[in-house]
Amino acid sequence: MNLTDTMQQLEALGSEQTRKTWCRHGAAEPMFGVKFGDLAKVQKQIKVDHALAGQLWRTGNHDARLLACMVADATTLTEKELKAWASEVKDSSTAEALAALASRTSMAAKIREAWLADPKMRRAGWSMVGHCAKEGISIDEVTSLDYIKRIEADIHKAENWTRRTMMYVLIGIGGRSASSRKAAEAAIKRIGPVAFDPGNTACEFPDAIPYIAKIWARKKA
Repeated sequence: MNLTDTMQQLEALGSEQTRKTWCRHGAAEPMFGVKFGDLAKVQKQIKVDHALAGQLWRTGNHDARLLACMVADATTLTEKELKAWASEVKDSSTAEALAALASRTSMAAKIREAWLADPKMRRAGWSMVGHCAKEGISIDEVTSLDYIKRIEADIHKAENWTRRTMMYVLIGIGGRSASSRKAAEAAIKRIGPVAFDPGNTACEFPDAIPYIAKIWARKKA
C-alpha cells in the first residue's frame, strides 16, 4: 500500500463518534477518528513498511501517526528518527503508541530513561517500562525492583494520567515472577488509594492486586 491508498482507507474507516472519543482523551487534530481495532486490521494488511511509516508520521494526522508506530520497523528505526518523532508528539495517545514501538528497539533501556527524565514524555517513559516488563525486554529482576521503588516514591506526585500508567506498570511487573509479584503487591498496599480524574472519559483506575491475581490465574490455567 502506498501513502495515498492508506490515507484513503483511514479516512473511510473514520467516524465522527470515534473522533469525539479520541478528542475526549486529548488527541490532537487533524484526525479521521479510526478505532484501534480497525487500525490493527490495516496494520495486518501492511505488516512492516518503514518507509510508509515515515510518510504516515509526516502527515501529522493522529490516526496516521498511530498506524505509523504500528508498521514501523523496530529493527531499523534509528535513535535520530525516534527522537525526531518524540519531539513532534502532540498528545498522550500518540506518545504511548510511540512508546510501544520504542520498547521493541535495541535502544529501549536508553530511551525509556531519557523519557522518564523528560516531563513531556514521562508518561510515555512509564509506558515503555510497562511494555518492556510485560515482554521481558531489557528489564531484569533488579531493574524491576528499582522501578517499583521509584513508582512508590513518585506516584502521588505524578500527573493524573501518568499515575494511571504507573499503576499499570506495577501490575505488569507483578506478573513477571513470584518475587516481583510480592514486591509489587507490597508497594501497592503501601501506596494506598491514588487520586485519579478520568475527565470526560470512561477510563477507570485499575484495582491492581486483583488484576495481578488474574494474570497469575491465567498463567496456571
